[in-house]
Amino acid sequence: FKDVGKEWDWARFSIEKMYAKGIVKGYPGGWFKPRNSVTHLEAIIMALRIMGWEGEIDRNAKLPEYITKLKLPWKDAYYYLNLAVEKGIVKLEELKNFRPNESAKRYEVAKYVVRAIGREDEAKQHMNEKLSFKDAKAIPDDAVGYVYVMVELGLMKGYPGHVFQPNKAISRAEMAVIINSLDELLKEDGEKESVFVVVLVDRDDMTITVSKEGRTTTYDLEEDIPVYINGKYGDIEKISSGDEVELIFNEEGKVVFIQVISKKITTTAKGIV
Repeated sequence: FKDVGKEWDWARFSIEKMYAKGIVKGYPGGWFKPRNSVTHLEAIIMALRIMGWEGEIDRNAKLPEYITKLKLPWKDAYYYLNLAVEKGIVKLEELKNFRPNESAKRYEVAKYVVRAIGREDEAKQHMNEKLSFKDAKAIPDDAVGYVYVMVELGLMKGYPGHVFQPNKAISRAEMAVIINSLDELLKEDGEKESVFVVVLVDRDDMTITVSKEGRTTTYDLEEDIPVYINGKYGDIEKISSGDEVELIFNEEGKVVFIQVISKKITTTAKGIV
């Protein structure tokens, strides 16, 4: 993205990866607008996508009146919100004052995420928790448990000065980091579905040949594909045979994101052995 430069190094990996997975979207012209606030509707849609529920939307289904009477910005929004209610991400009582285009506050996003991952009961058990943030009193009473769970899971952190700023709007960059962390959390132990061993990278033809379970396959690479090595932005030239990589594909089966998980370590010795 044109506007995700060095100052966004702390979020760049998350932005690129979640964009490649289709969880967050960009704007026409190659812009991401990392400083922009995430709206309530956007936060809910991202939660549905990262949980893999977006495909459950039935655009032919009859929507309930409590959804149709709302004023939402676009037609599909009604179906997303209806699914969010069905999944328990949004409560029926919250629809009364639901403002889809209003910036979502940090404590509100905490609620959406905790509900999405099925940890609401745990949150309710910690509603009286004494959080250590200096501004803990600013967290609404009915949100304390949600914030506690998010912090315990490492999905949210405080700001310098040990403050949480619960009423601060979440930026698109911050949301990308939260969603990426959640993506890692949701992966089952030992999940290797998109992990391969590199056989060859052809920079001229823009292809990568990889092996998995004894089977070798060659895939096309997207132009200007993002490459990350140990979480740092890297170059396709630094990918070597034997490296273990995670690949993300688009709908056409082309590789749009490469993460080098481990580098093959080689030792060269010259002389008489």
